[in-house]
Amino acid sequence: MSILSIKKTENEEEKVWVGRQIGRSTFLRKLFHISSNYLILRSWYIRKEIRKWAKKDHTDVNILDAGSGFGQCAYYLSSLNSKWNIFSLDINRDKVCQCNSFFNNIGRQNVVFRTGDIKDHISEKSYDLALSIDVLNYIEDDDQVIRNIYSSLKPNGTFLLSVPTCHSEFDIFPIQTEKQILNPVRRGYKKKELIKKVKDAGFEIEYIAFTYGKAGKWAYNIAIRWPLKALQLAKFSVIILPFYWIFSLPVAIVLNIYDMFAKNRNGEGLIIRALKKQ
Repeated sequence: MSILSIKKTENEEEKVWVGRQIGRSTFLRKLFHISSNYLILRSWYIRKEIRKWAKKDHTDVNILDAGSGFGQCAYYLSSLNSKWNIFSLDINRDKVCQCNSFFNNIGRQNVVFRTGDIKDHISEKSYDLALSIDVLNYIEDDDQVIRNIYSSLKPNGTFLLSVPTCHSEFDIFPIQTEKQILNPVRRGYKKKELIKKVKDAGFEIEYIAFTYGKAGKWAYNIAIRWPLKALQLAKFSVIILPFYWIFSLPVAIVLNIYDMFAKNRNGEGLIIRALKKQ
C-alpha cells in the first residue's frame, strides 16, 4: 500500500463537509461555480485554454469531461455554447446524481452526467474535446486512460490535461464512491514523465506550463487552505468567511493574474494541451 493511501490530509473532513453543503442547494452550487472561477487558479488556466479552443469553427461539438467532480468544467463549457454536447463521467454516483439534478434545475439540457470509470471508457472517435482535470494521479494505469482518451477523440481533437506535480505540497484528498474510497496512487508527475506519457499515447503536445508558481501558491493559501483550516478549528467559522473573503479575494485575484502571466519554472501543477493529429 502506498504511503499516500494511509495518510489523511488535515483538511479532508472540512472539504467533505463543504461539499455536502454545496450539493444540497442550487443557490450554493451556483455560488460555488462562480466563486471558484476567481478562487481556484487551476480553473483560470483551464478556462483560458477552453477559450482558445472555442475560437475555432466548431460544429456538432461533443465534449468529454473525464472525472467531472462537482461539474465545474461542464458548468463553464455549457455557459459558452448551448449547442455543445457535454458528456461528463465520474466514479462517484452521488455527485453524478447531484450534478444531473442541478443542471436540470438551471435549464442546461446539453450536459449529461453518468457514473463510470474513466479507465474503462472508450468511445471511438466521438469527441472534439476531452478534459481530465486532476484525476490522473488516482489511477494506477494512467497510460491506459490517456490511450482511451486518444482513441475517443476525433481526428484533430484536443486533450486538456491538468495534474499536480510530484513535489506539490497541496493537500490531496481521497475520492469517495458508494463502494470504496479511492486514494491517490502517486503524489503527482514530473514534467518529462508526463510529456512522455502523452506523446506515447499518440498526441502532439501544443502547450505545457507549470501552474501554481510562488504567486499562485500564495493565492491558494489565502483563498482556500487557510479558510479550510479555520473550518477545521470551528465549523461556525463559515459565518465569518464571507467577510474574510471580501478583503482576501482581491489579493488572491491579483496573485492569480500574476501567476497566469509569469513563466513559472516550477509549480504545484502542470497543464497540457495536446492534439490528436489526423
